[in-house]
Amino acid sequence: MNSQGRNSANSAKNTIIKYDELRKLVNNGSVKLIDVRSHDEVNNSGKIGQSTVIPVATIKEALQLPEDEFTRKYGVPKPSTEDEELVFTCASGRRSRAAWEIAQGLGYVK
Repeated sequence: MNSQGRNSANSAKNTIIKYDELRKLVNNGSVKLIDVRSHDEVNNSGKIGQSTVIPVATIKEALQLPEDEFTRKYGVPKPSTEDEELVFTCASGRRSRAAWEIAQGLGYVK
């Protein structure tokens, strides 16, 4: 677990990323951070600064939305399947891993 008590899975490598490394990657814009915890969990424990909250139960549906609909619903551009590196985060790592597997199945390669 990282210093913030959350685990993050990088979709390209399916690796655990430590908090300090993740913070650098997010700050320089080289990754898109997706928090796959439930909305209740996020409301109770707080949102991770630059993350987009998409609960794991809806990640497949979300990643299949047309770009304009995704942007309207989540307030950020939809990640591209090839150009953006995705990092999924949750409390323990299980949901991050599940989200990574779903994204891979939909053609996300990074």
